[in-house]
Amino acid sequence: MSDEPVIYIVATPIGNIDDITLRAIKVLKNSDLIAAEDTRKTGILLSELGIKSKMTAFHDHNENEKSNYLIDQAIQGKKIAIVSDAGTPLVSDPGFRLVEKASNQGVRLIPVPGASALTALVSVSGLPTDRFAFFGFLPSKESSRNKILKDLENSDYPIMFYESPKRIIKTLDEIVLKTGDRDAVLGRELTKIHEEIIRGKLSEIKRILLSKNSVKGEIAIFIQGGINKSMKEIDLCKIVKSELEKSKLKPKLVAEKIALEYNLKKNDIYKVILELKEQNN
Repeated sequence: MSDEPVIYIVATPIGNIDDITLRAIKVLKNSDLIAAEDTRKTGILLSELGIKSKMTAFHDHNENEKSNYLIDQAIQGKKIAIVSDAGTPLVSDPGFRLVEKASNQGVRLIPVPGASALTALVSVSGLPTDRFAFFGFLPSKESSRNKILKDLENSDYPIMFYESPKRIIKTLDEIVLKTGDRDAVLGRELTKIHEEIIRGKLSEIKRILLSKNSVKGEIAIFIQGGINKSMKEIDLCKIVKSELEKSKLKPKLVAEKIALEYNLKKNDIYKVILELKEQNN
């Protein structure tokens, strides 16, 4: 380790302990202080690795106050390591303020890379990965979610986000309603004993999840960007007229069928159906 003031940003396993790197073990063993999002969870990991370094809590609620303390400790010559509950710190985890303050005070920040749910799922997704957007956990505020889903609707690249098992079904319904039924891959409990990777349309993924007694574990989902055929590329009125004439389905079901086939929003199709009905009256 260097004698200059440094803070190490250390990735830890997201499930399988064997994913810890040799470098991460070395850094954690030689650290004077490990700042952990949850000292109980990190304590279990350190115990399994035979590491006895001192820990301190570092999370959203004390980030401002604790950042100054950790920086002071680094400047005084202490070897400081930052870890999250699992995976790579600062990826949907606290730490931004610490990094900003530390860099402004001449403290060197050294990444010790390793496991990440984001890169783990992207690597097996089968979707284009030359560029993609990552949004962490979708915000609970609807207006903020709508902005992200608008990006998904209009982008020509995939979007990745995390979601809780309690909200995943509702979130999938919302995405299908607002952006169409897209290809996606969902990762649950990545690298753990009950790891599951589900590929297919969002509606198919939802069906598989609903078939389970319960959905548990951390979830990451990677969704295809862009749309297969835009409104400008198809004669939507012609398609709707044809489907209404040959189908005995109710208008809402017709809208759903067309939306699924052309990867469009059901509400947009239904509006066309209503407009056609007004024209015929």
